[in-house]
Amino acid sequence: MEYNIVFMDESGSGSKGLSKVNFWVTVGVLSNLDNHQAITEDLNSIRKKNMRLYNKELKGTDISRNHLNPGIDKMIVAKDISDLISKYNMSVFVTASNMAPSIKKLESKFVASNVKNGLQAKDIARELLLERISIYLNYKRTEDMLNLLVWDLSDNNELADFSAITGSYINPHDHKKLNSTVVPHILGGLSHDWAELQIADLVSNYALNYVADGIYDDADKEKSEAFKKCLYPVLQRSISGKVMGTGFKVMYNRS
Repeated sequence: MEYNIVFMDESGSGSKGLSKVNFWVTVGVLSNLDNHQAITEDLNSIRKKNMRLYNKELKGTDISRNHLNPGIDKMIVAKDISDLISKYNMSVFVTASNMAPSIKKLESKFVASNVKNGLQAKDIARELLLERISIYLNYKRTEDMLNLLVWDLSDNNELADFSAITGSYINPHDHKKLNSTVVPHILGGLSHDWAELQIADLVSNYALNYVADGIYDDADKEKSEAFKKCLYPVLQRSISGKVMGTGFKVMYNRS
């Protein structure tokens, strides 16, 4: 039996306003459990090479001049993480949506995790992620495979909402449920215990700046360029070799 874990983390807040946090970015890093120890050791080496406080967990928001070793920049860190993703053949998925009045038009296509609040950007991003993962797994031989979903418990306020989306998920295009190899319940983990959660955190932070670049002035252009050059190329590809629509999907809602 092959045991995989999809490690999930998010960036942004899906809030109204002229800022990059208008977006909500959700990332899933699918990794084989057998590789966990080796990934952990390699990430420790990456932290020691790049970070001044290398004994702390790696977080995307900490990738700044104040936290990096002399001679290290945001592109170098992104390249190290992309090499790590490739080395262990991790499947990475990035989805995003933004908050705008037109989001109400999508209420018939996506499930609101909280009926009182209505459909939110986070609901769309999360459902798009589950869709991407299911499409990917539907094309793989999965007879002897089990895929678990792990969420960073440091953000447990969102756990109930994401669990609601996961439990009720139906692919809006073909009405298929979540791929049968994925356990439709989210497990909690602590990012300082799981290197893969730290990878998801960094990818989501860089991706947030990428999707917001050119739209909002507070987008970090260095991280945006690093995502484009280093991280986007290692996102999961379709059978035909395309990243767009498989490893990466953004739904832009108009104001």
